[in-house]
Amino acid sequence: QPIIVPVWSIHRDPANWPDPLSFNPERFLPHNKKDIKPFTFMPFGVGPRSCVGLRFAELAVKEGLISVVSQFVLSPCKGHSVHPPPIHSKIFTLKTDNLLPLHFAPITDLNSVIRHEHEQYPPSATEDPATRELLASIRDDKFPAL
Repeated sequence: QPIIVPVWSIHRDPANWPDPLSFNPERFLPHNKKDIKPFTFMPFGVGPRSCVGLRFAELAVKEGLISVVSQFVLSPCKGHSVHPPPIHSKIFTLKTDNLLPLHFAPITDLNSVIRHEHEQYPPSATEDPATRELLASIRDDKFPAL
C-alpha cells in the first residue's frame, strides 16, 4: 500500500505559511528562509529519495522563464482566469483539464514594461533592498529601448 504525502495541502496550510494562497515569492529569498518550517516546502521531495534532478530542473525552468519573460509580456486571454486552480482530491495535486490560453505580446521597450509592472505590482515591505534600488534606478537615459 503506497503512502501518499499531500504536498499540495502542506504547501497551502495556513499553519505553515502566512497567507498561503497569496503570490509572495519574496518568502523564499535568502534572508527569509529562516522563517520556513522544516518539511513544509518540498516540491521535489525530501531525504534520500528526493529527486536527483532537482538542481537541473530548477536551472532549466529558470532559463526557460527568463527566455520567455525577457521577450514577451504574458497575460491571460480575455474571458479566462488563472484563479482558482482546480483541485483533484483523488491525486492531491493541481491538475487542469483545460489549458490556460495566454497572450504573448512582444516586448519592444523593456524599460516601459519594467516601469509598468513596478507600478502595477508595488514592492511589498519585505522586498529585497537591492531589488528596490535597482528598480528605482531605471531611467530611459540609462537603459535605451530595445
